[in-house]
Amino acid sequence: IPTLLIEPNAVPGFTNRMLAPVVSAAAVGFEAAAEFYGSKARVTGHAVRGAFFGVPRRNHQSPFTILIVGGSQGSRAINECMVKSLKILGGAGWAFHVVHQTGEVDYNNVREIYREAAIDAEILPFIDEVPQAFARADLIVSRAGAAAVAELAAAGKASLLIPFPGATDQHQRENARVLERAGAAGLIEQSQMTPELLAARIRELFDHPEQLSQMENRARQFARPDAARKIADWIVE
Repeated sequence: IPTLLIEPNAVPGFTNRMLAPVVSAAAVGFEAAAEFYGSKARVTGHAVRGAFFGVPRRNHQSPFTILIVGGSQGSRAINECMVKSLKILGGAGWAFHVVHQTGEVDYNNVREIYREAAIDAEILPFIDEVPQAFARADLIVSRAGAAAVAELAAAGKASLLIPFPGATDQHQRENARVLERAGAAGLIEQSQMTPELLAARIRELFDHPEQLSQMENRARQFARPDAARKIADWIVE
């Protein structure tokens, strides 16, 4: 029986590494993952919703919009660091707006902190239409799962990536490093993340919005709008 696996991360996880000798083919999302499968591999990219490829470019100027997405369930570490950075960001020479997906657990607490800080923000437990949220953002603060990274590339968005430290084999860190080395994203290790560091990285980009445009252009280099078709065609083949 012919078998094809899909490996969307820069570093294959345990199961896909164990399957490497026995599968017929491997559709990989990153060039870095192809070496694990040798001649069985094709770099197809990671299939994402077509709407991400239609996200329009933004003219980066004040007031800037920051989108915080810590995964579908939110990230407590990112939530806590972001709200603590608000006072630091408030002293900048530009205005900003925050769209913050908190997850259900932290929603009420985070919403109250923003209210007390009188920060212009939209606090949501979950975002259904992520492409629309991307379209509004000048900068996205995100985890670095395979889907998140592929969506950022498809939409051509500048980002600060904070890999989930508990991810198996640190695959989120490796995903983020691929984009960081290309100048397509910034990388902050959760173990080193502080409100001061997060605020400093955001301020650097908003003080020099041309950097946002450069990151966007480089992120688009990783976009593969035909990934789903390539994978489907290969399966049929």
